[in-house]
Amino acid sequence: MGLDFFLRNAAGFLIQLCPCVFLCVLPFPAERFRFPRRTVFLGAAAYSLATSLLFPGMLLYSGCFFYFLEESEYNAGGNLLFFLACAASVAAYLWLIREKLIKKLLVLVIVEFYATTQFWLVNLFLPFLPFGMEGYVYSVTSVLLYFLTMAVLLPVVWLVVMKPMAKFLQETGAGEMTREFRTVIIMTNAALAVMIISDTSVGYSNLAERSVLICPMALLLIASECVIYRLLFLQTIQMREEARQQRAIEIQRIQYEKITREIDHTSRMRHDMRHHLNVLYEMLEQNRPEEASAYIDGLIESVSRRENQVYCRNFTVNALLQYYVGRARDENIDCRVQADCGEITISPADLTVLIGNAMENAIHACLGFPADGGRWIDLRLGMIRGSLVIEIRNPCERVRFSERYRGEGGFLPAEAFLSDRAGGGYGLRSISHTAEKYSGEALFRFDGGEDTFTVRIRLNRNPEMLEER
Repeated sequence: MGLDFFLRNAAGFLIQLCPCVFLCVLPFPAERFRFPRRTVFLGAAAYSLATSLLFPGMLLYSGCFFYFLEESEYNAGGNLLFFLACAASVAAYLWLIREKLIKKLLVLVIVEFYATTQFWLVNLFLPFLPFGMEGYVYSVTSVLLYFLTMAVLLPVVWLVVMKPMAKFLQETGAGEMTREFRTVIIMTNAALAVMIISDTSVGYSNLAERSVLICPMALLLIASECVIYRLLFLQTIQMREEARQQRAIEIQRIQYEKITREIDHTSRMRHDMRHHLNVLYEMLEQNRPEEASAYIDGLIESVSRRENQVYCRNFTVNALLQYYVGRARDENIDCRVQADCGEITISPADLTVLIGNAMENAIHACLGFPADGGRWIDLRLGMIRGSLVIEIRNPCERVRFSERYRGEGGFLPAEAFLSDRAGGGYGLRSISHTAEKYSGEALFRFDGGEDTFTVRIRLNRNPEMLEER
């Protein structure tokens, strides 16, 4: 129970715990950490080292509670202490990462697969090495084997599984991860079940014979599992990329329609100009210069209000508001706009998806109301505590709720509304997906008492937020 005991158990505990701790936090981007990334990594390393140094002493102290166990069964005390350390690590991980729970659980399941695989491999190869089963909890041979399996398995799991998953986590919203999460849970549990069944049901006369029978299948199982995870995440990333391309095509289609409408508008302007000139000519012919002057003032005010109004300092936001407010006024919809934001890191394409879909819905909903006072859109856009917030309210006659959310009030997610273009639901999932890309959220509310529909969008990724961190 001297220095050899201390070093063996501290090193073995560190080799098992430390990679799992870092694999939990590495896939997440810096802005999702509760504290600066460097602080979290240093804290994780310090925790792993401190726990490992305490482990041998805790192991000896556990003898007070496991005094009745034989030396060969003494590992029960170590297993309990290891479980407590892992539980504390999981609790800290869930608190440190400010991300949706399903994303954190997905990473946790993959890390569980890594840890279980390493433990299984060590126990399969241990009988082939001298003095493999000697010592409490960790023997010299088992520590060496844990180190070798970590050196081989950790880079493979990181490059093949965790790295594509890191990109997957950043590009995929929590609400869209059900398929991937379910697949990972099923595959991981299936692999663990195969490990347990093969380890307990295969007939053998000694541990070495067991390892000879199981090792080839174990290596094949681990390789297959890693490949399946990699393909799953890469396929999802590809699907998201295709979806983005489709949205880009849709944006181009909207721009094309805008250009077409502008051409038609120019043609109407030429026709209207001839009409205005004829009216002015008649007024001047009839010696009515005051009326002609008032008529010209009205034309100038109308053109200035329609074409040159500045809603926001941001060029993209201002252009989108000019376009959609102009469309709304063509439909006799009164638009009340309050917008104020400067430079932001949100792409023009994503701003078009957010503002375009929300305004398209609002305009469509207004058409169900009378033109004389019943059509209005209230849009507010600005920075609140480092986040870009967009809120759009408009009259809405009715919406269709999904069965799960029927009867609920307040702000709800996009999946609460069905897409029948009756004032809600159309394009809401695109809005939510785009908001989640910027670590934000989009919520929607229908007020049946006032017949109004509200879209509330919050986007976090902008320079102000990054500077605060």
